[in-house]
Amino acid sequence: MAEEKEVVTTKSDYTNTSMANVMDYMIKTIMKESINTAIPVVVTSVMRNGDGSGAGTLSAKPLIMQRDGENNSIPNGEIPSLPYFRYQFGDNAVICDPEVGDVGLAIFAQSDCSNLNGENTEKQPGSFRTFDMSDGFYLGGFWGKKPKNFIHLDGDSIKIVAPTKVIIDTPLVNISGDVIIDGEMTAKGIQYSTHTHGGVRSGDDSTGAPNQ
Repeated sequence: MAEEKEVVTTKSDYTNTSMANVMDYMIKTIMKESINTAIPVVVTSVMRNGDGSGAGTLSAKPLIMQRDGENNSIPNGEIPSLPYFRYQFGDNAVICDPEVGDVGLAIFAQSDCSNLNGENTEKQPGSFRTFDMSDGFYLGGFWGKKPKNFIHLDGDSIKIVAPTKVIIDTPLVNISGDVIIDGEMTAKGIQYSTHTHGGVRSGDDSTGAPNQ
């Protein structure tokens, strides 16, 4: 015969002392089991759509464990398919998608969002569920490690840092102020510091190298 295990409850010594306390305990228990608001999470996988599309989705694991009546920790499972936030307005965006290991906040909608597909038209809720983890969204960037690539806006200056290179893809770059270049400048494969022009001054074959 299997050994019977004592059922542990989260009731306090005062729960059954009055009907009001009983009702308070029941209401709070139902709310805790059925209403999800927001919880810190760690990203476990990311489904990116690439530069040519909008933001994608990710899976994340809550960082706050559940616990039983004996105060034992219960490991969490993953929350799948959370649409993640990208800073975007119309056709303009800053693409900095989440990575595995990032810490963020999962927030949960008050209605079933399963019928949403990225369009900006109203949709009927997929069911009558409310505040469910199935209807979550991800906001990231908490407790991040020291970045290697970044744009720093500080007071009246803007600093762009990249460990390898910065790519600007546009038909025209217009700089209205002075330009200071500390490193080597190359245009169409020609280095400015060593390039010379021929036949410019009378009697000379070249203009010589630029002043250093």
